[in-house]
Amino acid sequence: MLRAVLLIALLLAGFGAAPRVDAAGAASDPVSGSAAFEATVAQFGSGIPAVRRAAVDELGRSTDPRADVVLAALLEGILYQRRGDARVLIATRAGASARD
Repeated sequence: MLRAVLLIALLLAGFGAAPRVDAAGAASDPVSGSAAFEATVAQFGSGIPAVRRAAVDELGRSTDPRADVVLAALLEGILYQRRGDARVLIATRAGASARD
């Protein structure tokens, strides 16, 4: 129960953040590009709460549609880290393969 409350608090903190703005005044996406997105998602595997919180903040400001999927999985408690290679995965029903 406490874990669920903490995850919800982290998500809400990310959605309340203002979008980043570049020098021209245009909103910039903190995780634009596949490599930046993957690096941000990998931060969920960190054992440091501040690093995870930063990842939530960045994904909350992102315009990438994959960010919504990752944040929803976090909220549902189905975002996991694989032990062998530390890859962050979204769990699925029994018998189905995990999405990454």
